[in-house]
Amino acid sequence: MGRRQKDGAIVLLFVIGIIGAILLKIFEGLLMILDALYQSWYIWLPVVLVTVVLAIIFKRLKKEMDEKNDFTIELAKKRKSLEKSYVKYLEKSIALIEYSLQEQLLKLDQINQEINSQLISGLSYNETENSQNEINDSPENIIRIKNILQDIDSKSFKIWDDLKDKNKFEGRSPEIRYKKSILKIDLIDKPSEPDYSQSFKELTLPKKYMIDPINQFQDQIKSNVSEGNERIEKLYNDRLELLKSKKKSSLDLLSQLQTKYDKSKEDFYNKRRVYNEKIENIRIDYFDNNIKAIEFYCEKILDKIEYYEKFEKSNNVGYNDINKILLVEYLLPDIEDFPVVKEVRFLKTKNEYKNIHLTQKELKELYDETLYKICLSLIYYLFKSDEIDAIESIVFNGVSNSIDRSIGKRRWACIMTVHCNKKEFLEIELDKVYPKDCFKKLKGISAPNLTDLVPIKPIQILNKDDKRFVIGEYIEVDSRTNLASMDWKDFEHLIREIFEKEFTVNGGEVRVTQSSRDGGVDAIAHDPDPIKGGKIVIQAKRYTNTVGVNSVRELYGILQDEGAMKGIIVTTSDYGKDAYDFAKDKPLTLLNGANLLSLLHSHNYNAKIDIAQAKLEIEEGRINSEDES
Repeated sequence: MGRRQKDGAIVLLFVIGIIGAILLKIFEGLLMILDALYQSWYIWLPVVLVTVVLAIIFKRLKKEMDEKNDFTIELAKKRKSLEKSYVKYLEKSIALIEYSLQEQLLKLDQINQEINSQLISGLSYNETENSQNEINDSPENIIRIKNILQDIDSKSFKIWDDLKDKNKFEGRSPEIRYKKSILKIDLIDKPSEPDYSQSFKELTLPKKYMIDPINQFQDQIKSNVSEGNERIEKLYNDRLELLKSKKKSSLDLLSQLQTKYDKSKEDFYNKRRVYNEKIENIRIDYFDNNIKAIEFYCEKILDKIEYYEKFEKSNNVGYNDINKILLVEYLLPDIEDFPVVKEVRFLKTKNEYKNIHLTQKELKELYDETLYKICLSLIYYLFKSDEIDAIESIVFNGVSNSIDRSIGKRRWACIMTVHCNKKEFLEIELDKVYPKDCFKKLKGISAPNLTDLVPIKPIQILNKDDKRFVIGEYIEVDSRTNLASMDWKDFEHLIREIFEKEFTVNGGEVRVTQSSRDGGVDAIAHDPDPIKGGKIVIQAKRYTNTVGVNSVRELYGILQDEGAMKGIIVTTSDYGKDAYDFAKDKPLTLLNGANLLSLLHSHNYNAKIDIAQAKLEIEEGRINSEDES
């Protein structure tokens, strides 16, 4: 092991010796070169100096070129970034302009749709809502109905001023409603142009690097930006022109609607003026005792009376100016429309409120009692509202249009009727009466239970559509008046007058028809008796000769055509046996001269019938035999 270490040391010393010899030789060579150089310094020294200077200059130039290349690369990057940013600006600007335009056009379209809708379907200004809100049933409704007669003096129905239309045209002017909104749609959004001044400065090459006097980086990007801005400006102006065109169309459309609005407003006030003039004329006619005006006034009184919101309203009124009778046909409420909640209880166990309803028995009792109260209260209101004392009596017919449970269908029928004298009725203290007892005391007619809807015969029916009726005339007669020779028209009016006195004792009515002298009806009476009454046709024959069977036969035919219950023929003379035979067992009454005088005397009329005198006057030509009615 020791021998190996000794051999390694010898080798190392040998290597070191060789290296040292080589280094010595190199050193000797250098000394020789230095000596040679020293000897020729004037030759190599300038060369060395020039070489060093050139190396320094080359190194500096290379550094500047590298810096220029790096700066150019950096500028290219900045330019690319700027171009990318500007492209985004262009895209955003175009999108914003188009979106803003569409948004504004959409607003215009919405306005145009509203305007067009009103132009096509018509303006809906000042219309009344027909839909009714749901009426909550509560115990107060039953209390209110039960107090119909207790609250009777709390209402006033002098309605002329209330009848006038005082509504204002509440429709909003289209110009006020839409014009401002249209004019506001004026601008399209456009992004602000970016400020590239600093970026342009940053894109400028320092002068020491510029070879070309034109700075290609800055000028190229400026050219691109300028072109882009021109494109945006043109697009913006084009879209703005399109918007202005659409706005003009909208304003033209609005102008059409405004014209329609102005016309509608003018029509509204014209109609209101005409209506109010009509009401004023009716009011004047009412105080002049005009029949139609009195009927109109009474109908409006009935319309004004409210008992319960669910009760349907409908009425028909007729007025007879001869005997001052007002006939009222009034739709009574349906039991289905009555409130049924009589009490609201709080249930502690459930912590909630519960509605307690009327039983069927209680509901029927409330229905019956309420209908009698309605009848009495309506008659009271009509009498109290009679400002001109035109009404001396009222015939009230209460009709029902309820479902008949026996057949499951609605049936229109009169279920209560009563005739009341004004003076006697107003003496009744309605807040203290039992309604049904009061109704019966007034000789009203109804079924024992109104809920049964049993039809009854009305005391009186007045057909307002019968155009034959004319106003009767008062005929004055005395003991010197010869009925057989009086004017035939006066004779017909006298017969109407005497029968009116006969029938109105029991609430009836007699009306004279237009004179025709053709064997038609001379008067029509309505007898209110529910059993034997009804429509009665009357003929007056101012004859000096016997009335033949043909006249009686004609009356029977008229009776059947009119649907009357009875026919009466009155003459100043008498009838032949064949006439009496024909009338036997038929609903015909033949009254001769003696019967007529008796009827006249029973109503304090003094007159005579002198057939001979009448015939003499015919012979002398003072009366015409053809004038016999």
